[in-house]
Amino acid sequence: MAFDPMGVGLVLARNDQKEVIISSPPFAGSSAAKAGLRQGQRVEKVDDMSFKELSLLAVADRVSTRDPPSVTLTLREGEGETREVVLERLRQAKPQNQVESGIVTNALGHKVGFLRLRTVGARSALEMQEALGRLRAEGAQEWVIDLRGNGGGSFPAALEAAELFLPKGATAAQVKLPSVDKEKPILVGEEGERQERVGSATEPVAVLVDAGSASASEVLAVALRGNCRAPLIGSRTYGKAAVQGVFGLPNKEAVALTVARYSGPHGERIEGGLEPDLSSGLSLGGLSPQGLMSALGAPQLSA
Repeated sequence: MAFDPMGVGLVLARNDQKEVIISSPPFAGSSAAKAGLRQGQRVEKVDDMSFKELSLLAVADRVSTRDPPSVTLTLREGEGETREVVLERLRQAKPQNQVESGIVTNALGHKVGFLRLRTVGARSALEMQEALGRLRAEGAQEWVIDLRGNGGGSFPAALEAAELFLPKGATAAQVKLPSVDKEKPILVGEEGERQERVGSATEPVAVLVDAGSASASEVLAVALRGNCRAPLIGSRTYGKAAVQGVFGLPNKEAVALTVARYSGPHGERIEGGLEPDLSSGLSLGGLSPQGLMSALGAPQLSA
């Protein structure tokens, strides 16, 4: 789902009730955003494909294969009430940016740069690095990394993003393989080429999380907190530390098999979710980074 295969600017996921919901705010400028769709809305069908019968992956794959000019989403509005929304599909060779960024000024007059990651993919660290350089040139003095609604993605990409804020030699995470009894620490700069490319930021950092922050985004969050690099602000995360490999079968189906489990730099458990250091007490999903920082009192980032 990392590169929006439906082409309408949405990331979908199943909630605890197994309903399919819009798991994060629609991508800026997308068909879904223009139609006013919101995080948390329930989706029953895409075109003639019901999520009661098909998996998320199967629906996304069929949409990509059919490549229609538009898709029709059936939204569940209430008990027994549905409505349909027709969304034009964007055909683009280049994937949507994985990082949104900007600057806000807090009550102390500090310029705070925010980086919002909607997913964790191969270009995340590169786009974050580019944003850090640009925002630093515009006067940013501290950072907010917004992982709300980020359902994860690539674990190596999460570690690569963490390296932007950690010194060389720091333990970013630990990994447990089925064939080995002992957890193996993963150190920043183990691959010299990567360290040269991403460097390390030293300004103050805070990380925004919620129940939609899962998997690879939790690895990024715990790597920064475990190294006393950033507090977590918001609400408890989803709690998924398993890494799946997807193995193709002769009948063109596939099996997803857990091949590893990650934990924090000091073995901190991710299963069950990461508790925030500061609970906002707010409904985070509907707030932009600017709005959340204003509601929380952004000067706390300087503490």
